[in-house]
Amino acid sequence: MALVSSLSASTPGSIVDTGELIIDKALSISKSKIYDADLKTKVIAFFERPEIDGWEAQHGFYNLYVLDLVHELLINIAGFKTCKRLNDFGLIFDSFNHQNEVFHSRRDLFALRHAGN
Repeated sequence: MALVSSLSASTPGSIVDTGELIIDKALSISKSKIYDADLKTKVIAFFERPEIDGWEAQHGFYNLYVLDLVHELLINIAGFKTCKRLNDFGLIFDSFNHQNEVFHSRRDLFALRHAGN
């Protein structure tokens, strides 16, 4: 431990410091990718449960609203199949309305950029 601290203190930007920085960046990137994939699979599994009722479906959509994201297609399909199974088509319209609001509030992020512009 003393050797590592003396190396990093004597040579700023040394290999030890850079290695720790690279490891930190790699861990943060992998955590975010794992979180996104894990969230997607958990939400899809939640909506595909056969014993889900209307209140749970509404609560699941509300939790997605709180994230303030435009959801991936597979999440939307799982949620809409649940609404169809529960015969709750109003919840589908609420979901579309929320995603439309998010899309229009962040229109510049979703705009197609052409090479000439």
